Amino acid sequence: MTEPNQKDMAIAISIRALSAYARKTSFVFVRSTNELTTPAQADAHKAAVESVCDAMDALANEALERKVAYSEFDPLRKHLIKLNSFPPNDYFEPVARAFAESGALQ
Repeated sequence: MTEPNQKDMAIAISIRALSAYARKTSFVFVRSTNELTTPAQADAHKAAVESVCDAMDALANEALERKVAYSEFDPLRKHLIKLNSFPPNDYFEPVARAFAESGALQ
């Protein structure tokens, strides 16, 4: 294992920040219906978002051990969006910037 450099650390830190925000707000999501969410539906949604956050945290940890590419992060980003969980661009942009600066924006 090699020591992570600043660029790898920036990737890990930015992914963790996005994950933390998504986890903290996992109970908030957009619905395409005006029906109230049942407790079971809310719990299932929260669990699904937290599962994606767990995968993001694992990828952030891997970024400290090996070179990870944006193409590994992008499916997780898309999954959050599919779950109607929309962290602000203030959280997505640092991730893209960190990957771009490391040369791993593929």
